[in-house]
Amino acid sequence: KLGMTFEDLQGQLKFSGQHMQGDDYAVAGIADLSHATVWGKSFEDLRAEFDYWTGQFDVHTIHGRNYGGKVAGRVTFTLPESETAGAEGAGGATCYSGRLRFQNMNMSIVSKELHKKNPDGRLTAEIDFQGETHSVQTLTGEGFVNMDDVNLWSVPLFSQLFNFLTLNDISDTRFNRADLYFRLLDGVVVFDDMDFNSNSIDF
Repeated sequence: KLGMTFEDLQGQLKFSGQHMQGDDYAVAGIADLSHATVWGKSFEDLRAEFDYWTGQFDVHTIHGRNYGGKVAGRVTFTLPESETAGAEGAGGATCYSGRLRFQNMNMSIVSKELHKKNPDGRLTAEIDFQGETHSVQTLTGEGFVNMDDVNLWSVPLFSQLFNFLTLNDISDTRFNRADLYFRLLDGVVVFDDMDFNSNSIDF
């Protein structure tokens, strides 16, 4: 119902609940996991407080480690009315919204899951988002990505961009910092601003 998959959970889950009236109930708890796989991604030392009441499931104060860095944030899921009323059939999609921050990720670890190239450097990113679980095309939001001490040519997105712009002369350039600001529109990433700094070139 939440559109999430959990695997290989190791740790403790503590919760308590209360029946309100009719089909209404409330639940609150804490997940304290040494390891967990969420949406196919591995997390360590994952801790999250959560609560549920009248069709809204809040996962707040999320903290954990992923890709050699840290992840923090919150996510809220709102179930369709038919689910909370006990009616048969979906009657609509589960909606979600939240904010996630990924800090000081090791790009060589991230890239192994995405492509064969192996860039080094560190990555920090933050995203505010919302959508519906039935389709990635409903995903909207905005955020930023920062990369430190990186050869952008080793990142497929930028190697394709530099090839298109015939910037082959910078293939060996190491950038001290790269900042990107983006929006998510119906599942499509739109970059609004890019800023690259190196000892030899800025653009």
